[in-house]
Amino acid sequence: MAIEIVYRVIDRNGKVVGEYMDSKLANIIDKRTDVMYEMADKLIATGLSEAQADTAAEMILNSRTDFMELLKSVKDIPTPKVVSSEQKKTKAAKQTEALDHAAEG
Repeated sequence: MAIEIVYRVIDRNGKVVGEYMDSKLANIIDKRTDVMYEMADKLIATGLSEAQADTAAEMILNSRTDFMELLKSVKDIPTPKVVSSEQKKTKAAKQTEALDHAAEG
């Protein structure tokens, strides 16, 4: 008699994604499936159908090295600093004072 340990990876709908003899491989597939569903949920929130979102998420996941290279070149858009009217007045007064000193000297 033999005993086999089988690791089943199940998706969020209860469907078996795969059965594996190696727990490390099963964990990799499980994490990959979880990430794909997280990405699909974000895509569904933008208005895509579930089928479109699942397909897009799987494509992005399968091409992640290409996407990572593209995303590395993107810089964050700086947020403008909000300056209060009091700070503007203080800054203008300092600039005027600096100009007055420059004109005198």
